[in-house]
Amino acid sequence: MKKITYDNIVDIDKIFNEYYKIKSKTRNKKKISNYELYLGTNILNIYKELLLKKYKHDKYNIFIIRNPKYRIIMSENLKDKIVNHLISNNVLIPLIEPLLINSNVATRKNKGTSYGLKLAIKYINKLKINNDNIYALKIDIKKYFFNINHEILLNKLSKIIKDKDLYNIVENIIESR
Repeated sequence: MKKITYDNIVDIDKIFNEYYKIKSKTRNKKKISNYELYLGTNILNIYKELLLKKYKHDKYNIFIIRNPKYRIIMSENLKDKIVNHLISNNVLIPLIEPLLINSNVATRKNKGTSYGLKLAIKYINKLKINNDNIYALKIDIKKYFFNINHEILLNKLSKIIKDKDLYNIVENIIESR
């Protein structure tokens, strides 16, 4: 596997690629239209900020939705979303994916709900062999991601992200508010 370095990530083609992936999944077409008015300049600005190691994550747009239940939504602007996807797809996923156990299906490619259900059925059938009664505990950890201890997370990431500049940008994203 090719060594993942900051210099490999700061690539204008990769930045454009992440933008086009985001564009295809963004529902707010007005936001995309406004961004595309100056697309070249916007992408070049991201590239320059990354190249000069001056990128700083902006503040989130935070709002509450009430349907079907109350949830806090933290939305990034397009620039930050592009950088976040750039880092996620080119750094975090390649480094972390091989370390995860197979039954961890949360937000992983080719491991969605149907894969999780197949695993659950497999485990239930295994349990049925030796047990008459099987119990399940359903829990929902309120605001789980919102309350992750950043210090612990960053400590763990520091052990797998060896490039200091990559680690700094990951830290910048995680510590953004």
